[in-house]
Amino acid sequence: MCSVVRLQDLGKIMSAHPKASIIITSYNQRPTLELLLAALELRTIRDFEVIIADDGPSDGTDQ
Repeated sequence: MCSVVRLQDLGKIMSAHPKASIIITSYNQRPTLELLLAALELRTIRDFEVIIADDGPSDGTDQ
C-alpha cells in the first residue's frame, strides 16, 4: 500500500534537485497508481520525483 503525499510535504521528502522526474498522466486509475507507486518505493535509486497529473478524479485518487 502506498501513501499519498500532499503537495506541501514534497519538499520535506524529496531532494532539492532530483536526477530524474517521472511524470504520469492519469484519470480514475487509483488501483494502477497504487501498484506503480509501490513498485517505485522498491527502487534502489531514490533520487527521483514523481509527478502525477489527475484532473478531477472521481475514484478517490486524490485522497
